[in-house]
Amino acid sequence: MPAATLAPDRALTRIAFGSCYHPSLESGIFNAIAGQHPDAFVFLGDNVYAEDESDDPTLMSLDPIA
Repeated sequence: MPAATLAPDRALTRIAFGSCYHPSLESGIFNAIAGQHPDAFVFLGDNVYAEDESDDPTLMSLDPIA
């Protein structure tokens, strides 16, 4: 979702919250969220369930045994 810039004197009055996003499932919920025109969206808790991190080395899990 693209980010918007708010005027410095504008208070946040509409804040949307979400969690438990799974990238392999249909993500139409983001269109519904955007349709509510929140000033901010905050991912909380478990926000990504990625099964494979091999396409982005910066996300690679550390080997707890190493």
